[in-house]
Amino acid sequence: MIRWMAEHKVAANLLMLILLVWGGMSTLNLKQELFPEFELDLIRVSISYPGATPEEVEESIIVPIESAIEGIEGIKELTSTAREGAASLRIELDEGSNRKLIQDDVQAEIDRISIFPDEADSPVITAPKIRREVLNVVVYGDAPNRSLVEWAELIKGDLLKDDAITQVDVEQRRGFELKIEIPRSALQQYSLTMDQISQIIQQSTLDMPGGKIETSGGDLLVRTKERRYSALRNRYNGLPSQRIAVYRVGEQTPTEVSLAVKKQLLEIQERLPESISTAILNDRSTILQDRIDLLVKNLLYGLVLVFLTLSLFLKIPLAFWIMMGIPISYAGAMIAMPGIDVSINMMSLFAFILVLGIVVDDAIVVGENIYAHQEMNKSPVMAAVDGAKEIGMPVLITILTTTAAFIPFYFVPGTTGKFFRSIPNVLIVILFLSLIEAMFILPGHLAHRYRLIEWFLRPLDLILNWPRSHLSRMLKWLAEVPYRKTLNLSIRYRYTTLAIGLFMMLLCAGLALGGHIRFTFFPRIDSDRINVRAELPFGTPVEVTEKVEAQMLKHAQTLLAKYEEEKGKPVAEGIYSSLGRGGSHTLNMRVYLKPLDERGFESKEFSRQWQRMLGQIPGLTNLSYRSRHRVASENDIDLQLSHPESKVLERVVGRFKEDLSQYPGVSDIEDTTDVGKKEVRLTLSDAGHAMGMNAQDLTRQVRGAFQGLEVFKIQRDGNEISVMLRIPEEERRYLDNLEDLVVLGPQNQRLALSQVATLDYGLSYSSIKRVDRRRVINVTANVDSTQSNTAEVERSLKKDLLPVTQEEFPQLRISFEGSNRAQQNTMKGVQQGSYISIMLIFSLLALQFRSYLQPLIVMSAIPFGIVGAVMGHYLLGFTLSIVSVLGMVALSGIVVNDSLIMVDFINRFREQGHRLREAVLEAGVRRFRPIVLTTLTTFFGLMPMMFETSRQARFLIPMAISLAFGVLFATFITLVLVPVFYYLLNDFLVLFGQKKRDVLDKTATAD
Repeated sequence: MIRWMAEHKVAANLLMLILLVWGGMSTLNLKQELFPEFELDLIRVSISYPGATPEEVEESIIVPIESAIEGIEGIKELTSTAREGAASLRIELDEGSNRKLIQDDVQAEIDRISIFPDEADSPVITAPKIRREVLNVVVYGDAPNRSLVEWAELIKGDLLKDDAITQVDVEQRRGFELKIEIPRSALQQYSLTMDQISQIIQQSTLDMPGGKIETSGGDLLVRTKERRYSALRNRYNGLPSQRIAVYRVGEQTPTEVSLAVKKQLLEIQERLPESISTAILNDRSTILQDRIDLLVKNLLYGLVLVFLTLSLFLKIPLAFWIMMGIPISYAGAMIAMPGIDVSINMMSLFAFILVLGIVVDDAIVVGENIYAHQEMNKSPVMAAVDGAKEIGMPVLITILTTTAAFIPFYFVPGTTGKFFRSIPNVLIVILFLSLIEAMFILPGHLAHRYRLIEWFLRPLDLILNWPRSHLSRMLKWLAEVPYRKTLNLSIRYRYTTLAIGLFMMLLCAGLALGGHIRFTFFPRIDSDRINVRAELPFGTPVEVTEKVEAQMLKHAQTLLAKYEEEKGKPVAEGIYSSLGRGGSHTLNMRVYLKPLDERGFESKEFSRQWQRMLGQIPGLTNLSYRSRHRVASENDIDLQLSHPESKVLERVVGRFKEDLSQYPGVSDIEDTTDVGKKEVRLTLSDAGHAMGMNAQDLTRQVRGAFQGLEVFKIQRDGNEISVMLRIPEEERRYLDNLEDLVVLGPQNQRLALSQVATLDYGLSYSSIKRVDRRRVINVTANVDSTQSNTAEVERSLKKDLLPVTQEEFPQLRISFEGSNRAQQNTMKGVQQGSYISIMLIFSLLALQFRSYLQPLIVMSAIPFGIVGAVMGHYLLGFTLSIVSVLGMVALSGIVVNDSLIMVDFINRFREQGHRLREAVLEAGVRRFRPIVLTTLTTFFGLMPMMFETSRQARFLIPMAISLAFGVLFATFITLVLVPVFYYLLNDFLVLFGQKKRDVLDKTATAD
């Protein structure tokens, strides 16, 4: 096949053109998204239980569900949360399990539960999906909340009329409610309970919106109120607002959706009242386009650098055809991407950059070998065929070993693994296409002259001719003189050389273990959005929270005005605040900044100054700032504690918070034990029992009077309306109203609540969290990387604090969650995948060399490549991260390629009868140029990404550093240590009793 392709240049050109044209057409139809799309291994269960305390929700809802689904296979972890009036369960599944089947099993088990309270709603079981939000439309102005919600609904309808827009959600939907209020005096007058009235209403005809209830004692007038709006209040730049979220669906691109929304808003704005305006926030289409532009820019820069590098050392036609392997392989990958379910996204585009310098390695080896055969005065076709065939098997092995190196990516569990999986998917396809190009297309191009291309490249050839001739002579001189002498000296003092290599490894280990190079699970990236969450004591009136909101907004606007004056231009899009999400005591505020290159300062700097301006706000129980993108957890430290006795657990949590506050740089220390509202526990007294009362009937009367009862639901104008039965608000606002409540006994006797029940006052939790059927409390904190390091704080906790605490409280369970847990799971997956990867690489090398020991020589480059990767991070001032580790894992397959070719050439020279020293020296000199070239192309291909200053590339740079510096450092190892190890292996065999011979040639005498 190689000969046929080399002889028929039309076939090579046709194959190249088909791949390029087809690939270009495929690019136009590929799905675009910011990050890869994947399913979550989660199931959620939620149940509403109006008026119930967290303890009641836990006991009557959560515990029965936990018991029912405990034995279902495929459940990895069960996290339950009981809040006032609601229960939620988060069921995490084993990766790869059948989510639909488990969801059906959960549904079936919950349906069998018959002990749920009558007041509880039906369970809602869902399998959550990652929704692909494109942008937010904010409707704001000096108008009532009701008007803003109605206009948001109208805008939603107008947006959905556009064919390019499929999914739109209004943040605060209108809730419809018909409220029936009956005074307590009327209940007492007619000797009725709320339950009885509820049954009467269900059996009667109610004339809405006003009407009456006919009873045996007379008619009861009812008042109704048609619309209900939740307590959630939003503001944009201080004005009331509503938010509309727009999503993309299916094959829609973010850019298409964004353009359609902007077009519709231009028309909608003309119909809006003067007091109402719209604004677009968090437009992800611009983020996607910026990142695509960024990566394409780095790709083009890398491509130019690779071509110039090749052109400075090789003839221009040879450099051109080697470089053409990049677009040909990339075009083929574009064709394959839909088949492997990969879209154009941040990760897949980064894969194209990572492989930029690697993809030409096999073409360099093949092309350089063909060029060497041409220098033997062979015909172009014969040189192309012989050169490709001679190097074909080693090149195939190098592609397979590189592919095997990316296998650990598939073992990374959870969301992190799914996040990175696009990289190996794309990279492996490109590598195999590069093999096809190098073995079938490249020989056909090098076997023939293309005068048109030579004419086109002639100006560049003339420009580079002088530096190329000098560089080529210099490279040849370096190989023949300094390198030969150095290699000869290293072989003579091979044990000293080995000691120097081991010293470098120990130095690298010392830098890492000594804390000079820090490790963080995931790089922190400066964000264009600052999120602030403020909490007051549970149950704080909304009016008090609004005052805190006004204070924070005032300081934020003052600070933005200061920056705007300094920069001479706007630095922010706006400020959006949300009050009441999670209760009237909570406030969330988001400051949307301009992109970093426009505003000129980091969001972390802004949040620090904002925090200093605010100072201490009286009454706040928590104030936290988020100004950086995070993966796996919102917090750097997340400790989960569990103990059978809640009082002991609370005491331990308090101690942990105090101890954490002593660590430098540790801030935002929180826990999940927020005290909730005041509560009254009703207990049926002996007198109540004597009168024939029961606890269930008493509870229903009290709940019906204060919480209200949902009588039924009706449909009106396409909306679902709840019919609620309550006593008037003014009769249930104060504590005295409860104490004065009159209940009905079994014989309709009117009794004061205090006659039949005892009232115990106390405080309830705002929420109760359970993990795998145990109550837990989490203590979270963040670490300022300029003052300390998360890993150092965790090591100190594990070494000092945790053992002492657990010794004092033997029943206490403590575990690290969040980033630490994700890090452990990820590293475990990488470790498992690495074992398989190393075994595959070893097996491939053993098959190539027909030896069990020679693969160890080749693989000796791997640890030294890791040394180079670590040193690269140290020199460029980057911390190590999981992204760096994945880069080092991928590096293992790349650094063995040059070593493999080196050992293969030594073996070839030995088979030709050369003595060991002569074979090692000649192989080193012969492989010097291609090894240097593959190293330089890989390094320069990644260099634009390594030195990229854009925030949007920061979290990908560590992987580029690992690959580039790892390959660079491994080059010296390949050129010096690999030949030394070859010699040491021979020494090893002689030492252990084998005849004095060379490693491969049993008939030759050892040097």
